[in-house]
Amino acid sequence: RVGVLRPTHTFKSPIHKTRLCGLDIELHHLPGETDDQIGVWLPGRKVFLPGDNYYHTFPNLYAIRGTPYRDVREWVASLDKIRALKPAYLVPSHTQPVVGEEKIEARLRDYRDAIHFVHDQTLRRLNAGEDPRDIAATMKLPSHLGSKDYLLEHYGKVSWAVRSISAGYLGWFGGASGDLLQTEITPLAQKWVALIGKEKLEGAIDTALNNREFAWALELARKYYDADNRNGRAREFYAKTIRKVAQRETSANGRNYYLTQAMEVSGELEIKPIVLGQRHRELVESFPLEGLLKVLSVYLRAEETLEVNSRLAITFDDLNQCVSVEIRRGIAQTSQDCPSHSDIEVLTDSRRWRSLIAGVDSFAGQRLRGDFQVQKGSTASYAKFMSYFRP
Repeated sequence: RVGVLRPTHTFKSPIHKTRLCGLDIELHHLPGETDDQIGVWLPGRKVFLPGDNYYHTFPNLYAIRGTPYRDVREWVASLDKIRALKPAYLVPSHTQPVVGEEKIEARLRDYRDAIHFVHDQTLRRLNAGEDPRDIAATMKLPSHLGSKDYLLEHYGKVSWAVRSISAGYLGWFGGASGDLLQTEITPLAQKWVALIGKEKLEGAIDTALNNREFAWALELARKYYDADNRNGRAREFYAKTIRKVAQRETSANGRNYYLTQAMEVSGELEIKPIVLGQRHRELVESFPLEGLLKVLSVYLRAEETLEVNSRLAITFDDLNQCVSVEIRRGIAQTSQDCPSHSDIEVLTDSRRWRSLIAGVDSFAGQRLRGDFQVQKGSTASYAKFMSYFRP
């Protein structure tokens, strides 16, 4: 069963004190792996639950799945706040608890120092004019930190953290002039492969793998694949190279990503988009309307609307509320109120409309059931307007 359980109590202060089941509990806002991270302090037991701000491995300062920038300075500050409490028991959300004030202090101090070191030394080297790629390739924790088993790179990686910090401060441009010129991947790779020749390129990939020059092998194989990803030989060499790189990867996240991509490239795995079915209706219906309006615009098929100027007003009879969606030549602007003039006006139920734009329900089905009333414009114009958005 998929659903959302909304919080019944919220707080805005850095620390929220309450009592539950006879225990005094403090909820501490501690930004780190996520901005909304909350730690739980049981002062009577000297137990601290740090969420994902500490676990028994080098922290994931950047998630390769894609994530907004994680402010590592905030993470360091949060760890110092936990240290100040002097907990006797540290119970993270992942990996085993740590017991003993001195042991916990040592762990948290080393943990924050490792993050602090990578942040500050990345900035120092950026300010000295070094290329972010070179910094990422050569940055290592000092031995007194890198040798600790709770700072081994089994989850996050120092090189990923360096790249994230660099991008967080500098953005995408690393200083190389060629990066200012953009071209499509495939034509560029085709020119690259034509210059070298396929046979010579395949031999170079095998030589690089035999010499354990994995970064070079992956660079060559990626160019081969980008030039023609329908080429069976190119797919074979790219998948083979990725698997070789995966064999030496210590991070579980990195290894899993490598192996998954190798299976996708070789055709062993087809990654399909997630489709919300009828069983997910509860999740769709519980999604806040204001949140749905915020994300709706990114699902606009802009190329189909470059000459479209139209505004839809939707009145939700169950909420006694009107919202508007305006398509204006390739952009969609949403609002939680309605202007005096709209081209199309519709009366419906908020849950039904959520199901429609989430793809759980169909426009044809709603039309047959009479789930909406078009008060201005026509059913055809409403259908056309909604068709511009991908569910």
